[in-house]
Amino acid sequence: RAVLSSQYAPFDNHQACAVVEQALETMDDVLVAHGWTNQDELKLDLLLPDEMKDDPTNQWGVGFSMENNEIGSGSFKVKPYVFRGISGNGYRWGGFSTVVKVDQMHKGNIDYAKLARNVKQAIDIALTEGRCMLNLLSLAQTVNITNPSTVIAGLMNEAGLTRLDVEDVARAYRRGRNDPRTHNTAFGVVEAISTVAREKHNGDRRIDLEMSAGKLVSPKSNIDLPGLEKHWANIEETAGRKNDKEVVQAVQNILDGAK
Repeated sequence: RAVLSSQYAPFDNHQACAVVEQALETMDDVLVAHGWTNQDELKLDLLLPDEMKDDPTNQWGVGFSMENNEIGSGSFKVKPYVFRGISGNGYRWGGFSTVVKVDQMHKGNIDYAKLARNVKQAIDIALTEGRCMLNLLSLAQTVNITNPSTVIAGLMNEAGLTRLDVEDVARAYRRGRNDPRTHNTAFGVVEAISTVAREKHNGDRRIDLEMSAGKLVSPKSNIDLPGLEKHWANIEETAGRKNDKEVVQAVQNILDGAK
């Protein structure tokens, strides 16, 4: 499936799963929230039942994602992940901590025992960060957005979304207009982005959009409500200065139900 140099160290998907399984050997159950694979690449989002938050209106879960590529196009990675069970949406943010990074390149001799220890440590940090992320997502439900069309159109600059992405986000946002958690709130915007990721994409593109959603709501782990409100006020102010009026109008038309 690939022509690789003699320096390449084979690390198949089943080996990646075995390393994660070894790191989780003291835990009773693991749930797969989302998975994707082709002949070469594997991506799994895993949740730990003990980390499910007792919140029937959101059904939050904390876990981690793992990625591997068997033919040298990507390394083995473990990153934090949060899942909202009521919508099936996921959030990623790359991690606040720099203490442990599992990013195993497929080169040289791989020390599997050491790698398993690193994975276990990374999972522990991911769970800690995930709990912080749950707090930020809850706070985002109380952060008001004055002009949703301006903010959503501004995602082209703020989060690198395409115009098609932005219009899809506007449609997803409009569906949440009867929910006080998502209507005219920062959470409504990031939830709409994650909805588009889940409904329309897979693989890398889905991960990229979920990462955009997570980073928008988590500029840093220790931010408080006033800080988060200021963060979103800045996003809205910047969007108001830089937006393309045609895109803003297209988004407003969608929010008004015109198309």
